[in-house]
Amino acid sequence: MESNYDEDLNDNTFFQILQQTHFELFQKATLDGWVICVPRSGSLPKYALSHEDFFNHILIPSDELPETHFRSLNDKDVRICNRVVTVEPGSNSSPFSTHVLFEETFYTEDMLKYKVL
Repeated sequence: MESNYDEDLNDNTFFQILQQTHFELFQKATLDGWVICVPRSGSLPKYALSHEDFFNHILIPSDELPETHFRSLNDKDVRICNRVVTVEPGSNSSPFSTHVLFEETFYTEDMLKYKVL
């Protein structure tokens, strides 16, 4: 994947569904300053997205290291370092890593800012 990859998030199915169908979750994430990880359009599954899919992609910053250490809404430890997102292994899983293609700061109508990766 090229490092200059760009995608209009307003056309991204995941982001649209989060904002429209899961508005309360989206609103909570923006009000609390959580990070929303939006999958690239081409990587989205062919099945309907579930609550678990959205919970996997919303990160709560840690109190100690809020720029690099997070916890997903599905209670998974996540690190972001050098534009790489790593989901730490759980008892039944191995670690998973993916590259951050871009980062954007958005603002709500009330001028609250939130970060989208």
